[in-house]
Order: sequence, then structure tokens, then C-alpha cells
Amino acid sequence: MAVVHSSELTSTTSIRPASPNVTTVDTGFITGNKANLKILRDLYPEFAKLQISASKSPLAIISGFKDFLDNYPYGCTEQLISQNFANILLYNEQELVQILKTNRKKMDESLSKIFQTLSERQNYDGGFRYWNNFNDDSDPFISVYAMHFLSEGATRYLAVPSDIFNQGIYYLENMANRSINSLDEAREKAYAVYILTKNSVITTSYIANILKYLDEYHKNT
Repeated sequence: MAVVHSSELTSTTSIRPASPNVTTVDTGFITGNKANLKILRDLYPEFAKLQISASKSPLAIISGFKDFLDNYPYGCTEQLISQNFANILLYNEQELVQILKTNRKKMDESLSKIFQTLSERQNYDGGFRYWNNFNDDSDPFISVYAMHFLSEGATRYLAVPSDIFNQGIYYLENMANRSINSLDEAREKAYAVYILTKNSVITTSYIANILKYLDEYHKNT
């Protein structure tokens, strides 16, 4: 009796949108008592979110952008900072908080979480890495960006952990003091000098080194 063998291979393909979320913001003004608003895109009602803000202040436009940041799906250090930068800048602006209908409790929780995350992603040299992987080196731009964020928080008397902040300043000083080998490095160091200056660090020699490099290698840039 012949033995029959068979095999089967199944493959699946998921169909996903080009982007997890798309935010479209449209602005304008009303001169009469009513207005007709046109939805700018075709939307699936199961997943769509429509929001209208009306205010005498043009700052109402911020709500659409803040909603986009609040629901941003990625979790690297740069994205988390961008997501929370609005919370820092708006924290003491009561009028804006009311216009945007911002939940103060959620704002506090989000800031507390990002401070904890930055603590976990700070390396021994004071710089910050993209993820929680302890083997990753500190990224210069991410480190300056993180310190910009923390500086804005400290300026507004938020509970920025002092050990994280002081170590970050130490990293920026070392970074600004290193030799410059490219225009990108010059930009990063200029950014670091800006943050150091905001924190009352004397940066005269750092500025002189950047200007010397630019004058020698990028005079016409």
C-alpha cells in the first residue's frame, strides 16, 4: 500500500496604515453666528477622533498639536521628551491650561513618568541614551535635548531630580570642551553651550572654540 505524504505552508500578510496616527489641524475664524466645517479626510468612524476648539485666543490651535503629542506611539528618549515638552511649557500658564482643557493630574503623572524614564536612561557619564539598554553609549544630541527639557522644568520650579540634572550639566561641560570634527558636532556643541549658559555656566572658552573651528573650516557656511 502506497504511503501518501503531504505538507502545507501558510503565510499571512497584515495590512496596516502608512502611519499609526495622522493628525490634521485646520484653522480659521468666524465672522457671523455660525460656520460649516468640512472634514478634510475620509475617516473610519471606529477609529476617528474629531475635536473642535473655539476661543477668542489664537492659542486654541495648540490643542490639536498637543493631542497629537499626547497620543504619539513611540517610546525612544527623543520622542518621549517631545511628547512632554508641551506639558513643561504650559505648566504654569493657567490661561492656556484652561483653553486646552488640560487635565492637571494627567500632566503631573506624565511628567513624573518622563523624569523616571530619563533617570533610567542616563549613563554614568551624565549623558542619555535612546533606550533602556545599558550597553548603549550616550547620544550627544539626545543628551542636550534632554537637558534642555530638564532646564525648562527647573526654571518653572518643577520637581526635576537634582542628581540627574547635575550629572547632565557635567556631561554638557565635557561635551562642549571636546574637539570638533564636523559641522554636526559644532551644531551639537553650540546647542550644549546654549543650555549651559541658561544655567549660569561660564561658556566663553567653549564659544571661542566653536567660532575658531567655524572660521577655519566652514567660513562660508
